Amino acid sequence: MKSGKRSARINRCKAMAGSILFLSALFLISASNVAGADFWETKDFTKLSNKECASLLTNSPWAYELKLYRTGRLGSSEGAEGQAYVKYNIRFISALPIRQAQVRQLQIANKYDSLSDAQKQAFDKQTEAFLYADYGDKVVIGVTYETNIQQNYQELSRYWQSQTAEVMANSVFLTPDKGSKARLVRYNPPQGAQT
Repeated sequence: MKSGKRSARINRCKAMAGSILFLSALFLISASNVAGADFWETKDFTKLSNKECASLLTNSPWAYELKLYRTGRLGSSEGAEGQAYVKYNIRFISALPIRQAQVRQLQIANKYDSLSDAQKQAFDKQTEAFLYADYGDKVVIGVTYETNIQQNYQELSRYWQSQTAEVMANSVFLTPDKGSKARLVRYNPPQGAQT
């Protein structure tokens, strides 16, 4: 996708919260442009670095990061000039490479490679259900957000917690190919401030 077209679409986005439909469309377009053999195709997930995991979780065929900007004052309490932003991260949780990268990040954080065999076995048992979950024909997407304005956190939290599958059913869907739509079946509102 050309950057001019992407900028035009982003500029048309009226609300900082955006729409899952819009985010998914951008994600699917960007994912289709990924070409060549990347590290996730050639490297065992247990050998990924933290940086590679972060890349896979933000910019891969299964994940996309979108940052929406608004220029001007950053808010009355900050009083600084700059750009307010909301950054969304969209991940296909049902895609095995995403779950592998998340488990590998946990391994790195827990110094997995230096654990004893018994400790590794216990760790593997704890992550096994998540790592090898069978989603069947379901597509599970996780969306997280962050912003540099505290007030935006509160507004985003209220917005996403007020949404329901029924409210979003006619506006949120994936378009795997021309003419077909995979509609939203279930929506779990965020439990924390930004997931």
